Amino acid sequence: MSVRQDPKRNTWYDVIELPRGDDGKRNQKFVRGFETEKEALKAEELARKQFGQSELAADGTMAAELVKWLEERELDVAVTTLSNYRNAIMKYIIPRLGARRLYDLDRQTINDFYRHLLRKGGRRGTRLSAETVRQSTGH
Repeated sequence: MSVRQDPKRNTWYDVIELPRGDDGKRNQKFVRGFETEKEALKAEELARKQFGQSELAADGTMAAELVKWLEERELDVAVTTLSNYRNAIMKYIIPRLGARRLYDLDRQTINDFYRHLLRKGGRRGTRLSAETVRQSTGH
């Protein structure tokens, strides 16, 4: 990660280094629009705390991360538990958040996701109970 100034826009931005793509090319995410260097540094510090030194999947998407996580769980959870995890991830999480990059998730996105599940996350757009949402998302 690094913080840089955009002289054309007179703003600051963060550059987040993501893992290289399958083609070996560099993969960066730019978070723009900070009015001051201090704001950009604060956002960079928060991102470091949130994501630490975690190893992201090649494209950094939720779908890729969750698939990788499921593969890792094959070694340490019961078959039925893994099946329940896989079902919840494929049925609820990936269709709604799978294309998002892990670095792009924020509190509002997660809250909107839960709200969606509660209001129309079931079959044919029906409501899901709070208990189903809690069990399906580990929340």
